[in-house]
Amino acid sequence: MKEKYSLVIRMALADIIKSYRIKRNFKQDDVAEMVGVTVQTYSKWENGKTEPKASQLVKLANVLYCTTDALLHENEASTLNGMLSSICTRAKNLRAREKAILIDLMEAFCFRSETELYFGEHKNEYEIPEPDPDKIQMIESHLEEIDEIKDSELSLMARKDI
Repeated sequence: MKEKYSLVIRMALADIIKSYRIKRNFKQDDVAEMVGVTVQTYSKWENGKTEPKASQLVKLANVLYCTTDALLHENEASTLNGMLSSICTRAKNLRAREKAILIDLMEAFCFRSETELYFGEHKNEYEIPEPDPDKIQMIESHLEEIDEIKDSELSLMARKDI
């Protein structure tokens, strides 16, 4: 799980670096030259394959006219927003069915959160309704599909390794 979290943070950093570069109307090779790295190294940062070292991050922040905090999104809300942004960007590569599943799951979590917030504030006024069995079944079905997709992807990867 820690590796997955690290990958998401790296992808969020990649998206942030890219967005600052685009805002400043720079090309990748311009930024790479100003920071003192190869275009390939910089490209890996923007693609989330690697991260800049601390000294490079400082130079990068100076070149992009921002702070290192802005690049790293040090506060939790910003990090979560960056992670969600990164996930949404990466979701563009999903198949249509996988996108539909992701949307349904996100809506279910948002609805649950909104419901808990509302009823949490008004818990003495209302009784929280029982969850909708159809929605629960839909989510369970989606989770099973995700497991099947994951298993088939792992199986394909294992065959490629052989």
